[in-house]
Amino acid sequence: MRADVDKPESRYDYTPLLRLTSKLGLRIGEVLGLRWEDFAKAEATLSIERQWLRSSEYGPTKTAAGVRVLYLPDDVREELIALRLASKFSGDDHPIFASHRGTPLGHRNVARRGFEPARKIAGLDDVDFHDLRHAAASRLIAAGIDDALIADQLGHEDSNITRRVYAHVYDRKNKAKAVREGLAAAL
Repeated sequence: MRADVDKPESRYDYTPLLRLTSKLGLRIGEVLGLRWEDFAKAEATLSIERQWLRSSEYGPTKTAAGVRVLYLPDDVREELIALRLASKFSGDDHPIFASHRGTPLGHRNVARRGFEPARKIAGLDDVDFHDLRHAAASRLIAAGIDDALIADQLGHEDSNITRRVYAHVYDRKNKAKAVREGLAAAL
């Protein structure tokens, strides 16, 4: 058995936070600002209403479009249900990702104690926390989701921002399509 797998890097399990972030494309402040009242189990939705600031207080989302409702895949819904059942801090006004004192986790702790050790174990030294957001957006683009829906998911003001930020992903998809169509027409 590998020693680095058995050796705990932290007293806190950051796995659900990192998985949620990478699947939904949340900003770090958004995921840290989530409270249980934002999770609608029956509807399988998660409302982004605020963010947790580096100044250790709740604040508004980055933009007005940052306030949004996300539709959860079944596995994320089930993981949130299990997390709430296991949490000592499961009241509606408690943070979903609570410290041992019941406060939202800090940006620095999540990065240093959660993300960086996971990145190291995965051998992804050139990846940063924000790349989890890019990975989620790339998967949505690759799945052929409409630009406007992706912009809504990410909390962008409009789909032009989404297209500009993720142009390299769109370009790859469009190039592949153009090549395939060109080759099919030539035959």
